[in-house]
Amino acid sequence: HLSVIGELKNHFPPQHPTFANEALKNYHFLPDFLLAGINSSIPVDKLDLYFRLAPFFVSVYFGLAAYMVASQFSKNKAFRILAVILTYFSCSFAYLIPIFNRGADWNAASFMLDQPFDLSFNPQNLLAFAIFLVGLFFVIKYSKLDKIIYLIIAGLIYATSFGFKSYLSALGVTATLAVCLHLLVFRKKIELIKVSLITFSIFF
Repeated sequence: HLSVIGELKNHFPPQHPTFANEALKNYHFLPDFLLAGINSSIPVDKLDLYFRLAPFFVSVYFGLAAYMVASQFSKNKAFRILAVILTYFSCSFAYLIPIFNRGADWNAASFMLDQPFDLSFNPQNLLAFAIFLVGLFFVIKYSKLDKIIYLIIAGLIYATSFGFKSYLSALGVTATLAVCLHLLVFRKKIELIKVSLITFSIFF
């Protein structure tokens, strides 16, 4: 990532970090592009930006996104704050593995699920989760207010987020299309074909 950020500061498209004179293609480098833009504008060391500043600000954005989604489920402020606390500090019970399997190794991803405290070492992953939550916020707004514009915004967020993380985009686009198909089949909302076409075309 540091190599790609350095490349993006000098030219676009960037060279492949491990193959000389080869352009980096088919890679989600929008987070690196964002950091390269910040690094070009603000005189801060690239290592400090990537390993100290970016994780902090992305973590704040992640917490705000969690608060925003929680606010759609309850007006109780304590519930929203609890949701953010659990988002930041909850973890799996992987540390209990040695009790049931003596001498077994364990880590944060023992159950193949990265924990938020582990994700902050990779700002791209944490940013992807935050973007996903923002898209989810608009899906929930659509379910409450029944205004198609919210679903269009969610589709746009998920379709364009491919440049941030491909699995985030694939998951979000699939979920948006599933919602549209469900509403089309069971509620006869034909206008949702528009949402599907916009989302699908931008995604491709």
